[in-house]
Amino acid sequence: AKVGLHFESILIRGLMNYAFWVPNGSPEYRYCLHESVEECNHTLMFQEMVNRIGADVPGMPRVLKWLSQFIPLAAGPLPIPFFFG
Repeated sequence: AKVGLHFESILIRGLMNYAFWVPNGSPEYRYCLHESVEECNHTLMFQEMVNRIGADVPGMPRVLKWLSQFIPLAAGPLPIPFFFG
């Protein structure tokens, strides 16, 4: 569940980065905002599951946590590899 939370976080950051690049009022911009809200709700769900399990789960390995700060940066200039890769 914690790994799911981490992947959702990467997706949310990618959506926000992509939304930064598209024009205001475009369908993509609106979709990114709505999808981000939905993904934030998923992070709440995953965190609630982690809390209820009661175990201190580590989530992603340390190297992936470190890389996760750079992965969403690809969403703006390279959305296809980010969202489908």
